[in-house]
Amino acid sequence: MHKHELIALAAAALMTGCLAPTYHRPDAPVAASYPQGGVYETQPDTSAAARSA
Repeated sequence: MHKHELIALAAAALMTGCLAPTYHRPDAPVAASYPQGGVYETQPDTSAAARSA
């Protein structure tokens, strides 16, 4: 009887690897362009020359 239980347990353990779901990561909700207007136009200069050491 133990032999049949061991075979059933081994078969169940092997079959669990076959049933893995295929996961497709959804696209991130990213805007097509940067925000414009309003407070975004009054931001300080971010060029390399404006940065301090």
